[in-house]
Amino acid sequence: MQEIFGTSTMLLAIIMIVIGLPSQIRKNKHDKRAGLSYFMTILPPLVYISRIIYSIVIEAWFLIIPDGLGIIFCVILFGQYFKYRKFQPDAK
Repeated sequence: MQEIFGTSTMLLAIIMIVIGLPSQIRKNKHDKRAGLSYFMTILPPLVYISRIIYSIVIEAWFLIIPDGLGIIFCVILFGQYFKYRKFQPDAK
């Protein structure tokens, strides 16, 4: 069990670094503004959840606090993603 969650945590972190961050940089450059992509809004909570499960499995309780805070902040960011996104009216 420990190996499964350790591996999933590592893979999600690598995906965030190899795919997520470069895609965010390209998005910011293309749009000429800063702002999180949908992918970078979804991926970090997955990493945090995986790390929390892994922390529980290895009984490293002190790691749950920062990851729990990370999930809370990601939920706020996810809410802002939908609250502040711009709707484009249908062009007729």
